[in-house]
Amino acid sequence: MPTLYRPMEETYRASAVLVIRVAGPIADGKRALADAVSAADAQLRVDQARTLREIANEALLPQRLASGLIGVLGVLGLVLAVLGIHGLVAYTVAQETREIGIRLALGGSKAGVGRAVLTRGLRVVSIGAGAGLLGAVLLTPRARPFLVGVAPIDPFTYGVVAVLVLGMGALAIALPVRRAMRVDPAVALRA
Repeated sequence: MPTLYRPMEETYRASAVLVIRVAGPIADGKRALADAVSAADAQLRVDQARTLREIANEALLPQRLASGLIGVLGVLGLVLAVLGIHGLVAYTVAQETREIGIRLALGGSKAGVGRAVLTRGLRVVSIGAGAGLLGAVLLTPRARPFLVGVAPIDPFTYGVVAVLVLGMGALAIALPVRRAMRVDPAVALRA
């Protein structure tokens, strides 16, 4: 491999970069470096002694901020989804109060009514969670260049997210189910 030597005056920089390996505490290595540079020339000083980890953290800061923002937006999306599911199921229960009253008047159990409302609500949540998982499996490989140290398709993460979404959906449905189970048949039939 050919080598080109040039006079230092042509390429002189006021600073130099040293990469050293330290065995022991980093602070001791930084101190030893500063002492060695001062011993070589009293006019020289070490301005920045940083570890490779610090340099990498600084370089990855924009990606970390972006991933934090995505996390916050994900939580906000989950909250909006829970509110939407709750509103949908509560509206359905309000619309079907008369039908629920008829079922109870004809001998239907409150548990059966609650189970029917819960099943319908969880069906909607399951379809949404399934569509979300399918979208994640299809779109996550496109994010491969941005994933450092993380597998693009991680079954554990997908499983945790699915359980979280289904659990939050069940919580969103809980109040309307309780309302459906408390319907008084006499009042519902008069309305």
